[in-house]
Amino acid sequence: MFLRFNRVQLLIMKFYKKPSEHFIEVSLRYKNLKQGEKTLILPVWTPGYYKILDNPAHIIRF
Repeated sequence: MFLRFNRVQLLIMKFYKKPSEHFIEVSLRYKNLKQGEKTLILPVWTPGYYKILDNPAHIIRF
């Protein structure tokens, strides 16, 4: 998935290396962001699922 916001370019790639294990590998690359700290925010709500989830708790090897 390739996204563009003004001059910032964002490339998100998803890999299902072992679908039977229900894990997904995600790669995030960006261009034209200013120097300094970057903040990644993950949603806690999923459309169609009316429950607040703790998605970051399931992230491994970050």
